[in-house]
Amino acid sequence: MRLFRYFCFVFVLSLVFVGCSDKSKKKEVHEEIQGPMMTLEKRDTTEVYDMTKNFLELLKSNNIDKAVSMLYYLTPDKNVIPLPDSLAERQKAIFKRFPVLSYKIDSIIFYTETDSQVKYTIEFFKKQPGDPRPNTTSFFIKPMRIQGQWYITMFDSNTYNGGETKIKN
Repeated sequence: MRLFRYFCFVFVLSLVFVGCSDKSKKKEVHEEIQGPMMTLEKRDTTEVYDMTKNFLELLKSNNIDKAVSMLYYLTPDKNVIPLPDSLAERQKAIFKRFPVLSYKIDSIIFYTETDSQVKYTIEFFKKQPGDPRPNTTSFFIKPMRIQGQWYITMFDSNTYNGGETKIKN
């Protein structure tokens, strides 16, 4: 009799564990299937691509001030303002340190209106044959669509959302 109770207890306990583990797996699958949280049209991709290309062409032609003037900042109340002076100066210093000789737009990923990214790679010096040093580096910018208008923000911790993203690289 005691053995029978023990087996019943183990059986019920096993059912509980199996039931709980199936629910967590189903929930994970549901989250993975869920796609982007915004509606996109072809013109959104085109607009972000064109903005990025214009930004990189300005950097390539060494027009750093004009390129930095294209950058914006998302405030805590979700307003977009031009990049504050302290951040603009920091970005100018980075762009002077890594001049754009050539560039390639690697990817554009859209997730939400304030969580999208563009990855681009630049060549910042001409490499001589046999030179082992890398002459390219990649950067990210973070396009945001606020009230139907696209803006370029920098992908760093100074943007209101902390630079966090749900995009997995």
